[in-house]
Amino acid sequence: MPEERAPIELYDIEEAVQKLRHVLGGRSFEEVDNDFVLKAAAERFVEIISEASRRIRLEGGPEVPWPKVASIGNVLRHEYRYVRLQVILDLRRIDLEALEAAVAHLMRKYDPEGVALRERLRASGELPLPPSTPKAD
Repeated sequence: MPEERAPIELYDIEEAVQKLRHVLGGRSFEEVDNDFVLKAAAERFVEIISEASRRIRLEGGPEVPWPKVASIGNVLRHEYRYVRLQVILDLRRIDLEALEAAVAHLMRKYDPEGVALRERLRASGELPLPPSTPKAD
């Protein structure tokens, strides 16, 4: 067993990325921008990803521009009057696949039993799978 458990924030990032993908789905920029509920949901999930990224040690695994991930949250929290959908969608340029790969790497490193347990619970139906959504661009 690893000496240190995976920070819960890794699981928060994983879940928020899945939910962000669900919100954005295959929708166009205009669709999300014109729907205040979708836009607010996207903002919230990006804020969770950003805040959680600030609380974990960022060593090993695939390359992710962690400072950029963290800084998006600053804009959402402190410059909320000026937030535009493009700021939220900038996270797409961060390559969500690389972010997910880095989180998965850190989860396997710090919590291999937890990862295996989640897979068993999902396989048995005791832990619901996240909604299946297309990958965002």
